[in-house]
Amino acid sequence: MSRTAELGTQLTALASCPPEQYCLLSDTNRVLRLSVQYSKLRRNPGGNWRGETRTDDIATTAEHILMHQALGISLDTDRDAFISWLYSVQNLDGSWGINPGDHDKLSVTAEVYLALRILGVSRKDPQMRTSQSFILAAGGIANVCFITRIHLAMFGFYPWNAVQRLLPEFIFLPQHFLGSICCWPATSRTALVPLLILYHHRPIFPLPSQECPASALLNELWCKPQEPQEKAFCGALPTRTCRDIATASTSTDLIVHFLNSLKCVFPLRRYALDRSVGFVLETVREMVGTGHRSRPLHMAMLALKLEGYPVHSHPLRSGLDYLGHFVYEDENGKRVLSGNTTFRDSSLMIMGLGDAGIADDTPWFRKSLQWLQHCLLPDGNSDTSKTFDTRIFRVDNVAAAIYAVIRQDPLMVGSAFVSNALRWLLKRQNADGGWTSICCSDYRTSPDTLARQSTPDVTGHVLEAFGLVLTLSRRTEKLARQGILIDHVASACQRAINYLSLIQQPSGAWFGCCIRHHIYATSAVLRGLAYFIGVKDRNRWAERDDSIHDDVCQAIHWLQRVRNPDGGWGDISWRERGGKSTASQTALALLALLPYLSPMESVLRKGVEYLVQTQTKTLVGGATWPEDQSTRAGSSACTYITSAYNSHCFPMMAIGRYAQALRQYECGGEPIFSGRAENVQ
Repeated sequence: MSRTAELGTQLTALASCPPEQYCLLSDTNRVLRLSVQYSKLRRNPGGNWRGETRTDDIATTAEHILMHQALGISLDTDRDAFISWLYSVQNLDGSWGINPGDHDKLSVTAEVYLALRILGVSRKDPQMRTSQSFILAAGGIANVCFITRIHLAMFGFYPWNAVQRLLPEFIFLPQHFLGSICCWPATSRTALVPLLILYHHRPIFPLPSQECPASALLNELWCKPQEPQEKAFCGALPTRTCRDIATASTSTDLIVHFLNSLKCVFPLRRYALDRSVGFVLETVREMVGTGHRSRPLHMAMLALKLEGYPVHSHPLRSGLDYLGHFVYEDENGKRVLSGNTTFRDSSLMIMGLGDAGIADDTPWFRKSLQWLQHCLLPDGNSDTSKTFDTRIFRVDNVAAAIYAVIRQDPLMVGSAFVSNALRWLLKRQNADGGWTSICCSDYRTSPDTLARQSTPDVTGHVLEAFGLVLTLSRRTEKLARQGILIDHVASACQRAINYLSLIQQPSGAWFGCCIRHHIYATSAVLRGLAYFIGVKDRNRWAERDDSIHDDVCQAIHWLQRVRNPDGGWGDISWRERGGKSTASQTALALLALLPYLSPMESVLRKGVEYLVQTQTKTLVGGATWPEDQSTRAGSSACTYITSAYNSHCFPMMAIGRYAQALRQYECGGEPIFSGRAENVQ
């Protein structure tokens, strides 16, 4: 019998609860049934889930169109669908932003304008005229960022002499030298190395129509079209760069600006190009495997073509086929998603369904769990110890997958592939004790040589997975005998706790990336620390770690302080100004508080009531929590992944755990803090 059905049979056992609590438990049971129904209907035939990403899709779609034109691949069959979607997300002032609803993004607007012109849209179209007015008011295309200059130059719309120089020899810079590719963020590294090849060739790809010279095709976007375009570039960084494009492109501008200032260039051009091509081929191979981002592949395809690889060659064909998995179509049209969240969405959905009470032996659920386990298995004939080194994985995604697998099947904690995943995570712990999300393998350097910056949210996710492993190890003799690995995990956890204690903000929160997502980061940390502030044994908490007691108390008070009057939580910026309540942020706050507070606390009850009231039934069946207000990431390297399933999985997990907490409370169980949160100083 599933735990959901069991919960229904035990409602009578909770008659001693206050009436409002009894009604709320009945409502949560109904909400969980509808959520499970929706999840089952949205499940792909292979057993996984894939939600639509909500970050950077506009620029990604524009670059996808430019790439196909450069490769000579027709998009006639998809032309109207692409145009329809791009028009649907255009702002009233004619601009396009990083995400739908964002404003004042000159570079993205210029790229989309070019993509639409390539698709055959006339400049006299009313929406194109509005866009043209916005671009001119922002200073014209002379003010676009470095990446957009490259895209314009590829088709002759911008002179290559006016683009900052990129030298392939930069790939030889020593790893300890500032500006070395080993010091670049992983996302910038995979995007910039193909640009070294592109700048060497300085191509001008043909346009679909030769009705006028390329240099005059976008003449309407220059504020002074009669002025030589080379003079429009002053050699310094555009003053609007930081506002024009995401942080990833901004960091690209800064890196290129620094490298351009170097005077010493090694006369090894052909060797440098060969090495760059090797890097690009390795990137394509990795990303086609399990890569989660599409944008780096666009430039990689063009770089390989310029180096002599035909479109029908295996690297280009496999890359183009894999890019097809990012294409998403609905009633608004067709676009290309910036990320592939299948691995992450499936992990979160499995956790949510487990919290909702789905039995492990349910056939369709078991198939999904097996799919996730298969993703952690080594490729065909590859060595198990190199499973993760041959793929591009996010550290937080691997931690979430481990947590989902062993939480549903604790016996898997002693399996070879889970042990392999734990060793992979241990290897990627930074010197400060934390973890960062992007840890790609590198065919030339050891991952230990790459510059990485720890983040509290990723560290919290790993700590949560490690905490569950350590908890199970105390109950499983077989795992306890794996003493060396368990000792390493425990030692890594202690270093991570020290790191988190040092970077906690005076307010009590842990700040997320991109000056926002603080509830997400704080929630991840509190869920991880819950395994270490005490060890639960038969409804009693012992071996309390008082060193983190104060940190947890401050974080709990901060979450209570930023709650909205409606009982929910909204996205918190770096100034701690909360936005409108959303289901995903409310659920994340509840997940953080549930291990520490009694389920009878009003802050939990009102938060769950908010989720119950905002669940919406769908036409396809079941119910979910739609979010019109997207919680957006500020850069491609952001550790918070925006997926359409965030607003479904997190509430399902929170409500399911709240219902379990009520059952445990009735049986005499206590949260980690037996005292009320208001009394914790």
